[in-house]
Amino acid sequence: MVLCGSASCRPAQAYFSSQTTYTSQLETADWKAPSTHLLLNQQSVVGDDTEIDMDWFDCTSLEPIIVNPSNQVINLESTVEPVCVTKNLSFESNQVRTISLQYELSAPEFVVLTQQPLVHFYWNDTEIAWLSHTTTSSSWLSLTIPDNDPTGKLSIKVVPVDLQIGATQLMIESLTFQRIVVTPTNEIAITSDEVQTAVFFSIDTSIELNSGQSPISINVSDLSQTGTLTFWSVDSWGNTETPKTIGYQVIATQADSPKILWQHYQDSKLYLVVEANEPRHVLVKQYQLITDEGVLVSQLEQPWIYSTRALHQSGAPISLSFLILDSIHAGRVQSVDQFGNESLASNLILF
Repeated sequence: MVLCGSASCRPAQAYFSSQTTYTSQLETADWKAPSTHLLLNQQSVVGDDTEIDMDWFDCTSLEPIIVNPSNQVINLESTVEPVCVTKNLSFESNQVRTISLQYELSAPEFVVLTQQPLVHFYWNDTEIAWLSHTTTSSSWLSLTIPDNDPTGKLSIKVVPVDLQIGATQLMIESLTFQRIVVTPTNEIAITSDEVQTAVFFSIDTSIELNSGQSPISINVSDLSQTGTLTFWSVDSWGNTETPKTIGYQVIATQADSPKILWQHYQDSKLYLVVEANEPRHVLVKQYQLITDEGVLVSQLEQPWIYSTRALHQSGAPISLSFLILDSIHAGRVQSVDQFGNESLASNLILF
């Protein structure tokens, strides 16, 4: 079709066809940056290892707690009455529910020897950990937050011992969202939510970058004992993702075996009270009993158990039970964390 009487006029169809094609390309162009995901044993643990503000409040009065201006730490001292501070926190749906706390703790030596809890940690109204050992330098404690309760209050309660002999002193130096704990057998991968995307990562903020087409794998052997992993991606349109950073700790061996505190066998059921013995606080998915006839999984009212024992620190005992066949009379207990890592097995239990 021609819009004018002259043969030299440009056909309208050709003109609008060209414009339509150009407009279509603009509409389908990707202006959105891609998003990478860090996978540990094929489970997403995406999240930034970011510092959490030090805005703490008194548990009762809700008055702000003064931060030491010289070093940005909070000093809590309990002599006669308990001291309690709290703050509100919220986790994203794909964040690992862990918080890393850097602290120093001191108390009279005789109290430490009794392993009396000196500091209690609560998420809302649930106690998730405690400390009963003092430190001579800064230490890290990872707190596991209940998976079904992503929003709430983190409270820290410091209890007194004896005014005549000294006080309990806790120094909170920093609070950080999410670190991952890996072993040499773990699989670490970075993947993007877009195809044909180049993924980049650096270890411990090194200048040297590693890259490849999504997904790419990271060798645990390339990681130091502790550090940070930074990763991002660039899609085929040149859109660059804002880098994400996550802290990590490499554990050379399996977690120690769970500590058996109490056991009782009755009516084909083995009842146990155990205490996890993890190098760092991790989410313990289940306990299992290894027998000559196979592996039995513990029975619990809740599907997830929160390990509250870290290196040189005491934790909360967990009650569990196993349904036992009449032919089974012995077994060893083992914990399994949320990434499928199995601990060493306990000594043989006879029942």
